Amino acid sequence: MHVSQLLINELLIKTDIVDLIRTKINLKKSGKDYFARCPFHNEKTPSFTVSPEKQFFYCFGCGVHGNVIDFLINYDHLSFIESLEVLSYKTGIKIDYENKKNFIDNCELNQRFELYKIMNKINTFYHRSLQYYTLNPANTYLKKRGLNFKIIQEFSVGFSNPKQISLSQYFKKSPNDLSLLQTSGMIICKNHGKIFDRFQNRIMFPMKNRHGNVIAFGGRILNDKTTPKYLNSPETKLFKKNTYLYGLYEVKKRNYSISKLLLVEGYFDVIALTQYGIHYSIASLGSTTSKQIELIYRTTDTLICCYDGDLSGKKLAWRTLIKVLPYLYDGKELYFVFLPNAEDPDTLIRKIGKKNFEKIVNSAQSMSTLLLNKLLSEHNLIHTDGKIKFLKCILPLIKKIPGKKLRLYLRKEIGYKLGILEEHHLDQFLFADKKKKIHVQASRDTQTIMHTLIGLIIQYPKLSQLISENKEKKLKKINLKYIDLFIEVVQICKRNLTINTAQILEYFRDTTYYFQLKQLAIWNHMISKNILELIFNETLASAYNMVLISRQNMLITRARIQDLNDLERKELWEINKKLAKK
Repeated sequence: MHVSQLLINELLIKTDIVDLIRTKINLKKSGKDYFARCPFHNEKTPSFTVSPEKQFFYCFGCGVHGNVIDFLINYDHLSFIESLEVLSYKTGIKIDYENKKNFIDNCELNQRFELYKIMNKINTFYHRSLQYYTLNPANTYLKKRGLNFKIIQEFSVGFSNPKQISLSQYFKKSPNDLSLLQTSGMIICKNHGKIFDRFQNRIMFPMKNRHGNVIAFGGRILNDKTTPKYLNSPETKLFKKNTYLYGLYEVKKRNYSISKLLLVEGYFDVIALTQYGIHYSIASLGSTTSKQIELIYRTTDTLICCYDGDLSGKKLAWRTLIKVLPYLYDGKELYFVFLPNAEDPDTLIRKIGKKNFEKIVNSAQSMSTLLLNKLLSEHNLIHTDGKIKFLKCILPLIKKIPGKKLRLYLRKEIGYKLGILEEHHLDQFLFADKKKKIHVQASRDTQTIMHTLIGLIIQYPKLSQLISENKEKKLKKINLKYIDLFIEVVQICKRNLTINTAQILEYFRDTTYYFQLKQLAIWNHMISKNILELIFNETLASAYNMVLISRQNMLITRARIQDLNDLERKELWEINKKLAKK
């Protein structure tokens, strides 16, 4: 899909970044800007700033930055198009996708809304099937599992009753609904024209997105060992399994601030735990993916993974640990709970109750304990060879951890386990076989002239008014890297005198320059506003000078090899004269 830059610009103009962000986090005004504790990393002192003037946000702690679209993409895990749709809804500006030959672009958006409607209708259909037919086997089964009426209502549990009317029959009056049923994967059409419900004789668990809309279903079979016990909806325009966490909507609905999340395996685990008062459980419905981990740590700082205590459960825990390591920034925590054999959260909490279950959760094993114990059990540290092998296994894993404090803690733990308590002795042992590498931090003062010019004009678009048409023509003759980009930014600013930083960046979102321009938008140039125009003009003059100096050096080099002709000598004299005046 492609949306016109003009429309994107209109959405940005009509949206105040401060108003939108303050609906997500608590902003406090200080001077001309707003500050908050960053929602993208753990911190005690607020370093997240929002500029109403630039319509831009920036965190001095973790470096995340961007405009209102970037915030929605990062905070709510939306795609670019989905972010525009949110702004469209808030501003009332209708999105018309470009290339009307691709009318499907607009149709896809409308179809998604239609899919939401049909999925919610299906949920009502299944839920009523369970509610109104109390003698059906599903109610008997749920009662046996210990689920009460209130929790069934909260999670909208339903039943695909094979003795009742099918989905296709229920929606047959509307050809459009039948088409949507097929698109949603809820019915299957065979080659010979027969239509079947995907879910038959199953207890139905609706999966809801962050807005509470049903996007998919999971079904648990009743009394049939010939088919899979659990079946999920196929992936659709609404549902991507690797990004979905069952129960997260219900957790967020109950809790404004989520201190921890308990990751379990299935639907019944989440529902049973919630019924007993554990209001922070979610399920990944399979192997936990990187996208799910990212979503978890965007929601809370503490993840507790709950697994069976058998060998397969411990293997699964280890695989999860490896996946989580790259997300363990300082302040983010990972713990593991191993249940008694043959128990799962659903059965265990019904046996021991909330209080005793939470004792088990609160005594969870930390990530560092599991990591060290697992590798220590596999290596003999009595001999040096064993210690080296241990280090070769653990060091690459520690390097994956972005949190400096956590890495330092693990480093000290390694030293303790190896019997090396002095820091410099540990360094010698860890890096004895490596040459010391010296990393030189590039100074921010080494910004090139063009980077300075582009950075200033992005942050202060009104500087473009200092560049006359005559100066612009001269700029086009300059052969410097990024000069074309600078001219393009100048022209964009001159066409729209009220443009701000966020809007300029949006023009370049799909270009190779976007990342560099975002960095320049947050560049701390340390230039006082009262001398901003002076510095800009002087830097612009330096750009002209660089061309002269380049030509001067070329002529001087040529003069050392052969005599210059009269025109070249005159040109060199003129260049020297111009540069002497600077």
